[in-house]
Amino acid sequence: TVATGGALTVVEDSSSPSYKLAASGTTGVTLGALRFNGTNEDMRLDRVGLQMSNSYASSSPDNLTQVTLWDGATQVGTALFAGSRYATSTLSSTVTIPANGFKVITVKGDLAAIGTNMATTSNGILIEVDFDAHDTTGTRAVGLSSGSTINHSSSADTDVDGVRVFRAYPTAVTLLNSGQTTTLTAGTNTLYRFSVTSSNTGLGIGLNQLTINLATSTATSTDLKLYAYTDAAMSQAANGAATDGQVGSTISLPVSGNNKFTFGTTELQISAGTTLYFKVTGTVTITATTGSSQVSAKLMGD
Repeated sequence: TVATGGALTVVEDSSSPSYKLAASGTTGVTLGALRFNGTNEDMRLDRVGLQMSNSYASSSPDNLTQVTLWDGATQVGTALFAGSRYATSTLSSTVTIPANGFKVITVKGDLAAIGTNMATTSNGILIEVDFDAHDTTGTRAVGLSSGSTINHSSSADTDVDGVRVFRAYPTAVTLLNSGQTTTLTAGTNTLYRFSVTSSNTGLGIGLNQLTINLATSTATSTDLKLYAYTDAAMSQAANGAATDGQVGSTISLPVSGNNKFTFGTTELQISAGTTLYFKVTGTVTITATTGSSQVSAKLMGD
């Protein structure tokens, strides 16, 4: 069989990131990675067709100021979703797809700021930018041996996991083992310690609720309390906390399961790029006459 030219297909690469959060107004956020497969001859990638593939209700072209394409550390193209969910990037640098090999191109986005009277006004928008297989001429290459224009022959769009965008969000929730009770005694025990860090985007976050799951075995725990501090030594009470650091109300009779500490309209504030440190205490009564007793606590996720 004599081939007159190469063939080009596109799939999502395995290096494409999983679903994640990102702060509005940040640039160069990785949205996905595309793998361009070439056969028969070396070819120069000419242009790439892209689409904002998620629901119209969850994002708009205004949420992205631009999209850039990268070959490793080198920017090779730019795309603008100007009033449309479809865009084409004509490459500005040479990208060669080897014969019977592949080239991975990373797709990055510059996220618009979120705020009143801005193009983006809502938190929690989901941005997904994918290769557009339905544009049959939007993605193409030029064969370096044949000189032919080679349009892609892929039949399916890619399907990246996407990036959900907020003005600010917790970037780390960390378990702190140091200082946590490991040997249970009757009386007050420190059952759990953790920290929460806010994104460094010029804005803080407000925690409205934290949920502690409690489990016991031949022991009971009463007077569940939550404390918040600005330092890892847990000596400086957080702003809005009592002088001893307590936040929220004492849960006198916690249940086996989820116990919610809520802060209402006076959210617990964590300034941009800073960390608050938390501990959970409970008054333990050991009911076992023989064997061991246990009380365990954990912070529940979203």
